[in-house]
Amino acid sequence: MKLRTSFCNPGVIRKNITRFAPLWGIYLVGGLLVMLTGLADSDSGAAARSLGFTIGPFSIINLAYAALCAQMLFGDLYNSRMCYALHATPLRREAWFFSHVISGLAFSIVPHLVLVFLLLPVLQGSWAVAWLWLLGMTLEFVFFFGLAVFSALCAGNRLAMAAVYGILNFGALIVYWFVFTIYEPLLYGISVDSTPFIEFCPVVSMVINEDLLIFEHVENAWPKSGYTWRYMGLGEGWGYLILCAVLGLLLLGGALLLYRRRKLEAAGSFIAIKGLEPVFAVVFALCAGGASAVFGQLFDENIYLIYLVVGLILGWFAGQMLLRRSIKVFQWKTFLKLGILGLALGGTLLLTSIDPLGITRWVPKPEKIVKAELSLGSRIVPESDNYLSSNELDVQQILDIHEMFLAQRDTKPKGMTRKVILRYRMADGREVSRTYTAYENTDAWNALQRVYNSPREILGWKEKSDFLNAVTKLTIQGYPIGDLCGTYERKYGKSLDWAAVQQELAEAIWADAEAGVVPQELTNKNYKGHIGIAYNQKALDNFDHKSLIYYTDSRNIMAWMKKYATLVALVE
Repeated sequence: MKLRTSFCNPGVIRKNITRFAPLWGIYLVGGLLVMLTGLADSDSGAAARSLGFTIGPFSIINLAYAALCAQMLFGDLYNSRMCYALHATPLRREAWFFSHVISGLAFSIVPHLVLVFLLLPVLQGSWAVAWLWLLGMTLEFVFFFGLAVFSALCAGNRLAMAAVYGILNFGALIVYWFVFTIYEPLLYGISVDSTPFIEFCPVVSMVINEDLLIFEHVENAWPKSGYTWRYMGLGEGWGYLILCAVLGLLLLGGALLLYRRRKLEAAGSFIAIKGLEPVFAVVFALCAGGASAVFGQLFDENIYLIYLVVGLILGWFAGQMLLRRSIKVFQWKTFLKLGILGLALGGTLLLTSIDPLGITRWVPKPEKIVKAELSLGSRIVPESDNYLSSNELDVQQILDIHEMFLAQRDTKPKGMTRKVILRYRMADGREVSRTYTAYENTDAWNALQRVYNSPREILGWKEKSDFLNAVTKLTIQGYPIGDLCGTYERKYGKSLDWAAVQQELAEAIWADAEAGVVPQELTNKNYKGHIGIAYNQKALDNFDHKSLIYYTDSRNIMAWMKKYATLVALVE
């Protein structure tokens, strides 16, 4: 009689559940404590909303929990004696694999089901959110568990499994970190955008994904008072979760293929798949070189490449020792492979530095720009850091500043610095940005002074007459000029025409704005006080009030303060 082929063994599943009960038991108790802490003082609507917000942050817990489950279930593959003994039984490898996978999924679904039934009375009318939470948590776990099992089958011991799992999970961020550390300093003015790298790092994308469940704030019906949250529907983040879960299932399929071809003598090795050893060696060496370069940048940004070379060499031989489980790795073949890696890395660095395509030297044509934006990256004043423009004159100003930065590429004078960001929206739909450092007393610095210290930027008006006609109230340290004149008259018995006094101050403000000595200096000057301006209509930048800082070299304002010293003294 032909025996039936089995792809699952109930006895193995029961043994896994009882053998690793402490693992999923601790997870259940920990999850229960987290839920009780977050939902203890909430009504049903607020509790449902809080529960929905836990799906993303829980990915960090699922990241670690899935790795522990995979290590426990497939840990017998890392012990030679246990590995040979288990595979001498009549059970096929497929039966072992699917029994462990089902056990691992149960370690997630069963604790979550228990939590759902405990939460149903708390959620009341929002009970459906509990089942959506279960679905989200399961999708997350399927991805991380699939990746963890795949990593477990690639590795030959627990340390290697953790290393492979970490590299696969954070590989995109590792690439971004390496490019940011090694290549970006050679790309003058170019900043590498982290957004696409984050998209390829599921754990980070899941944590920041807040669009899974949509709620609205509604008023409670009588006789209750106050507001609560009402569930409205699913957000857009579920597509990403489902995609990750499908990828997790594909990784489980890949892990099964690896398991069917796995050699039992690989138990105890660092990498169980021979073809992956060169990949691990290269990644390990590059990570070591990058970490060394970061360390070198702490001392001198100009010598970080020396630290990169040292770290690359040390990382390469350390990786070879891990793979061979021996310190006898200094053979000519090892040096030859290191030389090839070094030449490849050095060639890419040389090409990046030479920039044969002229990416760092590119300046757009004015007629191809729809909008240009210039912003200072580290200023407190004014309210808006951005200088937006779409007319031809302002675009040309920004292009001139761009050219000045390219001209000062190799100069780094001492003094104050400011980060400057240039953004262009092109006619073909592209958005291009460049980031530079402005150094004090350079052409670019002086040009920025002229741009940011124009009356239009400081006060919001292009013409003096428009500004003077729009001013309705001026305040000094928060005290209106009209109130100060009234106090002055009551105290000294002399009357002042507050409108004329205010007009004089407004003219002084405009004069200092033209001279560039009111608030938007790139350097920090001696602070004297602040003046508030209220307008009777919206300014060019769509605001109806302004707060200005004046300094000791704000000549016209300081002259007005001296002329009306008795009036100003009332502020103090």
